[in-house]
Amino acid sequence: MSKFTAARALLLFCSTLILLPALSQAADPDPSQRLLQMLDYVGVDYPPTVDSGKVVDQVEYAEMEEFSREITLLLRSLPEHEGKSILIANANDIQRGVSQRVEGEEISRLTQALKAALISDYGIVVGPAKAPDMSMVEVWYESNCASCHGVAGRGDGPLAKGMEPSPGDFHDTARQYTRSIYDLYNTITLGVPETPMVSFAHLSDDQRWALAMLVGRYSATDEQRAKGKGLWEQGVLRNQFLELPNLTGTSYAMAEEWAEIDGRLPEQGSAVLAYLRSNPQVLEISDQAALDQSIAMLAASVEHARNGDRKAAHKAALSAYLDGFEMAEPSLVVVDKQLKLEIEKAMISFREATRSGTVEQLEEIQDGLVELLNAAKQAMNKTSM
Repeated sequence: MSKFTAARALLLFCSTLILLPALSQAADPDPSQRLLQMLDYVGVDYPPTVDSGKVVDQVEYAEMEEFSREITLLLRSLPEHEGKSILIANANDIQRGVSQRVEGEEISRLTQALKAALISDYGIVVGPAKAPDMSMVEVWYESNCASCHGVAGRGDGPLAKGMEPSPGDFHDTARQYTRSIYDLYNTITLGVPETPMVSFAHLSDDQRWALAMLVGRYSATDEQRAKGKGLWEQGVLRNQFLELPNLTGTSYAMAEEWAEIDGRLPEQGSAVLAYLRSNPQVLEISDQAALDQSIAMLAASVEHARNGDRKAAHKAALSAYLDGFEMAEPSLVVVDKQLKLEIEKAMISFREATRSGTVEQLEEIQDGLVELLNAAKQAMNKTSM
């Protein structure tokens, strides 16, 4: 049996996602990215291949045997880590379970637990920095996905006939139950080996996240979303969904277990997730908080410079822009484009000073930047009143 209980794995997963930075996924994946894809694929596609210990689809079952072996091999290729041996033991449990033709629910449970533990142990990024731009997503879906998956995502596109395996039906709640938005994004990015599902790595990172967000909504109903909105406004699962990676890395199965751990009905967890998948913007950092973060990182940068650590000072200066001001930039440019340009120019000067300027010069630029950032907060606050 797996050494990770579902509850422990879920808690590890939740706590890790809160700390994860948001980075773009490379088209040429590292082993961990492919590994998560294999775990998702086995967890979703194994259950229909076996019924009461008997193989229903021999071709699919052979593929599950192959992929379960691949999971162990990919795990062994990862860098050494304190918990790596336990992860390999969990992978062996999955491979053994597939070979023994155990029930699909058990394999799904094991793959979910291993995914959570892997993400926790190796700090794998499972979400974007900001909610993707969805304004053109239906056009992107029509031009890249509809020919196989159908206009409404039911797997009935004009090219679907005769495909083996057939394109996925995104409305199939049973198949989507253990699949997160990140899993969908990963499949869009990597494709699926030896299937008609090719890689769409030529699309931008934002486009791939937008498509994953779109198809991740199909498996929920309007009734679920409405119920989830009410629960969210009451504070249900607020501690589990703090940032976008919490949303994009969570499946309905996981959300239901979180709800049960919280003493609630499992369907309440699914409802909250359904609402958030359609409204990811509620988890985004506010403009005010982004500017406060920028001010804090400027202060941290100056402190590093005072201590003689120029490398850390420059890193904090970059964070002041990328993890702070840049988040509020789209809002500020609408309110005061000139102020936005002034802040950008001052940020560049500040970063240059972390490398070659004196501490006094850095402090002087910091003072000016703080004034500009506070002015930006006031400007945006007026427009929201």
